[in-house]
Amino acid sequence: MRIYISSTLEDLKDYRAIGIEAVRLLGHVPVSMEKYGAESCPPIARCREDVAACDIYVGLFAWRYGAIPPGEEFSFTECELREAERLGKPILAFLLDEEADWRPKFFDRGEAGEQITRLRAELQEKYLTAFFSSRDDLREKVAHAVREAV
Repeated sequence: MRIYISSTLEDLKDYRAIGIEAVRLLGHVPVSMEKYGAESCPPIARCREDVAACDIYVGLFAWRYGAIPPGEEFSFTECELREAERLGKPILAFLLDEEADWRPKFFDRGEAGEQITRLRAELQEKYLTAFFSSRDDLREKVAHAVREAV
């Protein structure tokens, strides 16, 4: 199976690697923006194409909302989520635990802070989300959720 890994990048870079590794160790194909190179299409178009080509969407959410692509209403991460929802893909959402130790520079403030708070609340209302507090915790939870979903 092909599994799309979605998150903001700078704050969750190490956690994305954990999710990718967990998917790969289960024998599935992780798909993520780390593999993107030079192309003639807008980045958001490539993201949507990859979500469409995958069987499962895995979203990692901490406290950053992320960049909003030109002409879009939502961040890259939220656009990827909305595409997975539109296509009826299984959604596996992992949220950083509110009590987890997290660097202050990785907390959005102002409007972006409000957007990530809104998105996290929506995810908790719509889906059975899992909370992670460390890399090892996330590895275990992603592996378990993917095994259950396939």
